[in-house]
Parts: sequence; C-alpha cells; structure tokens
Amino acid sequence: MSLAETTTYPTLSCMLLPLGSNDVLLPKSIVKEVVYKPTLNTYDDEDDWLIGDIEWEDYVIPVVSFERICNQPRVTKSKHIRAVICHVIENNEAFPLYAIEVQSIPRPLILDSRALYTHEGMMSKYSELISYYVKIGSKELAIPNFQKLEEILLTRTS
Repeated sequence: MSLAETTTYPTLSCMLLPLGSNDVLLPKSIVKEVVYKPTLNTYDDEDDWLIGDIEWEDYVIPVVSFERICNQPRVTKSKHIRAVICHVIENNEAFPLYAIEVQSIPRPLILDSRALYTHEGMMSKYSELISYYVKIGSKELAIPNFQKLEEILLTRTS
C-alpha cells in the first residue's frame, strides 16, 4: 500500500450555488434553507447588489446578488428567484440571516482539502469577497469571504 492510499484528507460538506456567471460554494453548516419562488420585495436601484428582501418565518431577510457585489452583471433566467437563506458567521443582532439569490437548484457537494487553493492574482476585483477557489475538473468555484460579505451587508442594513 502506498503512502497516498493511507493519507486521509479533511473534507467539507458544501452547497454548490449556481449563479449566472460564477458558481459559489458555501459550507453546508451555514445554509438554513433554500426557498423557491419567495415573494421578493425589490428595492428601487436595479444596479444595486442588495436586490430586496423576503419574509421568511418571523424574519425580513435581505437578499444579495453575489454577482453584483462582485461587480459582475446580474443574470436572471426567470422572473421567479430562488433564495438560499444563510446564517451569519459573526453573531450579529442586526441581522441573523441573509439570503443569496441563485438561478437554479443548489446541490450538495463534499470536497476534500486538496481542492482548495488561494486566489493569487486571479480575478483580483473579487479579492476582498473571495477567500478561496476550488477547481473541480475544469470548473472553478468560489468560496466567499463571509466576514467581508457580512461587514458590507451590515453597513447597508443598519
């Protein structure tokens, strides 16, 4: 038996969020629920990354277009959105949950740590919002910098 066969690598249970341009991976532990066709109360500015809010259980949850916050065009394939409701990483009383707009059904994925790499110079305009990239086959997936995302969101919701 070779050394490679005996080495165990840490794994991470994720949700793959299909966006219009780049797909995003979230740790499954922060995903609360996926809501299909929620009633979106849109905000006035169509070019903004904070596209509106939804009512869910006893919360009014801000909805983020991750594409727009990364300076990419928002791609909408349907008039109905899907929203992935996420717990905040930092304990924050201002908003305990937020949602990310997705284009189709998110799917679970289990990664091992060998797939992760830091983004050195790649897509530099995303640098503060992306912590890591994962390469699966020829597809490159982004893992958000949740602390930075939540800091930006906090400035808009408080």
